[in-house]
Amino acid sequence: MIICFDKQSLCKYLCIKPLSQADAHKLERYTVAYLGYRISDGQLSMILSETDFYPGLIHLFCHELIKQVSDKHDVYYYARNPPFIVNDKIINNVISSTQLNKSVREKIQIAFYMDDSYREIANTVTQL
Repeated sequence: MIICFDKQSLCKYLCIKPLSQADAHKLERYTVAYLGYRISDGQLSMILSETDFYPGLIHLFCHELIKQVSDKHDVYYYARNPPFIVNDKIINNVISSTQLNKSVREKIQIAFYMDDSYREIANTVTQL
């Protein structure tokens, strides 16, 4: 993903690369754990494979995960005290979430439309 910062008609690009596996694990696990939720190693691997270790996508996934578990907290959890264990059904609901897919699509389109040459390269690669 490329982000453009426009300062006085000068455009500088910052390439945001995927996180290392250790950093991605920390970001995902700690983000969710601070709010009282626990995810298994298998669920964490599934999330990271869905987000390709990109921090922005991990953030979008965590946001949707927390939104879903907090909106339906009484449905998912009978216990009133943390830690709350996130089950596979919740993870699968987030993966198939229309809102998450829409957010990811918007982020990709932002990258495509920032620079015509980038969009042309991306379109060429997808046709290979």
